[in-house]
Parts: sequence; C-alpha cells; structure tokens
Amino acid sequence: MPTETSLDEHFTDSYIRLERSEVRTIRLPKSVEAKLIQEASSKGMSVSALIYSILDRHVHWDSVAQKFGSLTLPQETLSIGISRLDPKTVAEIARLAGRSVPRQFILFLFNEVSLSTFLKWVDFVSRHERTADWKVERAGDRVVMTGHHQMDSNWSSWIASYMGEAVRSTLNVDPEVELDERTVRIRFDAGKAKPDSP
Repeated sequence: MPTETSLDEHFTDSYIRLERSEVRTIRLPKSVEAKLIQEASSKGMSVSALIYSILDRHVHWDSVAQKFGSLTLPQETLSIGISRLDPKTVAEIARLAGRSVPRQFILFLFNEVSLSTFLKWVDFVSRHERTADWKVERAGDRVVMTGHHQMDSNWSSWIASYMGEAVRSTLNVDPEVELDERTVRIRFDAGKAKPDSP
C-alpha cells in the first residue's frame, strides 16, 4: 500500500513538543511583536510556533544556503527570466545544473549520497527553497515525486529537467518524467538506484 509523505511541513505547537526544547527569553520591540502576532494569527498558529519556524528556517536553510553560496531571488524575477527563454534552452540549462548541484548539496548537507539522503534533500528543498511543494509516495521500490508550483509551463520544464537529471546523476537510475503547466511528476525504481558517494 502506498504511503504518502507531505514535504510541506507546517509548524504547530504539537510539532514543537515532539522534540526536547529549551526555554529562552528574548526582548523584542513592540512593533516586531505586533507583526509576529498578526502573522501568526493569519497563519492560524501561535507566536511561539511562528518564531520556532523562523529560527528553524535560519538554522536549516539560511545559514546552509549562505555557506553553499545560494542566491535568493523573488519568484517573479526568476519567472520573468525563465519565461524569456525557449523551452529547449530552459531544459538544457536545468539538466546541466541538475547534473552536479543536487549531488554537491547532498554531500554538503549529509556527507553521503544515498536514496535516503536524496529524499531528505527533496524535503529540504521543498520546505526551504520553495521552488515547488513536493510530495513523495512510496510503494515498495516504486517512488513517485510530485511537485506543484505557481509559476508557468517553462518553470515546469525547468523543474522536470532539473529534478529528472538529479535522479539520474545522483541515484544512477533513469526516471519517468511527466509535466503540465503547474505540476511535475517523477517516477523511478528505488531498487535500481546505485548512488556512489566519493
């Protein structure tokens, strides 16, 4: 029976209680506190959970991305740039990037390349990079990764080519790739995966 893992993790008070935590007292200007209260309310979460998610993102993404040399661009800027390219060029650039960047990032984060670290990387990218919201389903050795995004069909082409090449070059298995305007689906047989860490 397939199991589904949502990689778009929402932080709640119950999530915070899953891990042993420390109590910290910090001083905040009233204007910052007011903005935190407003944002937490709009997201249906407590201020504590919101602050936790902000700190978690810093620890698990911002500091890592800075060390790795990642560049942050507004989605609109990226979308404009990619929409100006023809689909063939988009796919070619994405494949080139997908051939090396995911593997380097996985080694940087986890010190080894395996199916497990590859899927952790997909989770990491989904939660922090936010280029697509990924869900992973597994039924035995069959893995299906489905990514949804809010950009155009050229972005689907980018994600399909990038992630397809990431599977191919990182796990040494040929994936099946489907895409439409806002969804990318990548299927592969995990039993055939042969990652090789340096």
